Amino acid sequence: MKPINTNKEGCSPISSNCIIWQGPDIECINLCKGDTVSDVVYQLATALCTLLDQVNVNVYDLSCLNLIQQDPADFQKLIQLLIDKICQLEGIEPGSGTPSTGSAGCPDCLVSVAQCLVQNDPVSGNPILKEQLTDYVERIGVFICQILESITEIEVNITAIEKVNSDLQIQINQILESIPDPLPQVTPVCVTDNPGTPQDLNVVLEALESEYCDLRTITGTNQALTTAIASLCNGLGTSLITGNPITGWKPTVASVADLLTNMALKICDTTNAITYVLNTCCDISCSAIDLGFSATMLSSTELRIIYTGTVPSNYTDNLVTPSSIEIIDSTDPGLVDTVPSVNILTDYFNPSQPQIVTLNNVNGENDVTVKVTYRFIDPITQQECQSVVQSLVLGTTACPDVTLTPTFNTVQADFTFAGSIPTTLTAQVFNNAGTVLVSTQTFIVNTPVQSITLGNLTYSTDYKFVLVVSGVPCDFINFTTEDYPCLPPTDISATGDIDDYNPTA
Repeated sequence: MKPINTNKEGCSPISSNCIIWQGPDIECINLCKGDTVSDVVYQLATALCTLLDQVNVNVYDLSCLNLIQQDPADFQKLIQLLIDKICQLEGIEPGSGTPSTGSAGCPDCLVSVAQCLVQNDPVSGNPILKEQLTDYVERIGVFICQILESITEIEVNITAIEKVNSDLQIQINQILESIPDPLPQVTPVCVTDNPGTPQDLNVVLEALESEYCDLRTITGTNQALTTAIASLCNGLGTSLITGNPITGWKPTVASVADLLTNMALKICDTTNAITYVLNTCCDISCSAIDLGFSATMLSSTELRIIYTGTVPSNYTDNLVTPSSIEIIDSTDPGLVDTVPSVNILTDYFNPSQPQIVTLNNVNGENDVTVKVTYRFIDPITQQECQSVVQSLVLGTTACPDVTLTPTFNTVQADFTFAGSIPTTLTAQVFNNAGTVLVSTQTFIVNTPVQSITLGNLTYSTDYKFVLVVSGVPCDFINFTTEDYPCLPPTDISATGDIDDYNPTA
């Protein structure tokens, strides 16, 4: 190859391929001793080009540094920028090797970050306690803008809340204006201190709440009643005597009323079974005899005796020895009637028939004492049983004629008492069956003419009134309370429940 400098003055026309490198091997550029100068120059040029590419700042992506100023113009400024960033992250003033005070070179300086604004370094995870002033101010500005936006939103919400509050106040005022003054009145039936008289609605409501709380204390809570309903064991709906289903039994107990119905039916069934057992399969000795009677003076010359109690079926009237005898002893001294040879079991007890006794000496207008001496015998064992039972029987004048005046929730009894005074009487009201005491009152009679009022009754309901004289009840008197003054709707009157009824409507 012809040298390119052959035309240059002062140059020897020698090819670079003819000049040999006599220096040592240079591994970093792959140059060996004995290579031609052409190879040496080529290797050096290649290495130089590679180095120039590496120090070219334009090939580096510096966007992650969030530079505010212009990117570095050359490689030296790039290296200095990286050193400054490292010093900033380490909290060291550039060029000092010690932490920066952040007081020189501002605004291009480091300042301490407030505790509430401290962030963690995304690379190391450590908290950044110092930050470039310009970056810090910019971040504070963003934070302030966010706060201002929140304040604007809060102000909008407050305005909306004030509007809602204003609307609510208007509605409250309208409600208060709609409440009548004074409050309407209702007539309570059994609550407050003055039932039956018109009273303010709030007074009746307070009384109802008090009554309800007392009732809840006695009856238990709804949960307790529900538990009680579920407590009745299965298998009770069959009669202990016949084995057949008990008439009226509620197979599904859905209320306390159903529970009480089943309990009452079971009590009756159990009582009948016990009575049957006592009469047929258990004690048949004299101690098993429980004879009683109730007596009523029908007139001044007639006395009615109805025998009650239990007598084992193995006994009959004792006709060998002096049989049963009855002695009617008047309160008048010396006046006595005697009824001998009474077949109590054959004529009266077993066929459930009353005995009518004609009085010859005793005046039935006065109280008498009836003594019955019964004599029974077991024909098989020849066991004889004898005992005396007695009872006070009121004379025809002891029980006065009573005039009853019922209202919808009370009954007034007026009568003239012909017996000796002062004395103590008891007036009672039972349910229509005469088994449940509904109302009672005991009072002292100082004058013949008497008037007594019993309450706590339910409107349009059948009851029985009885006067108890000297511990002995007179005959029952039936009566029915009046309908409620303003008839409730059909569905309410059918249930007898007026809790939700407004009598002034």
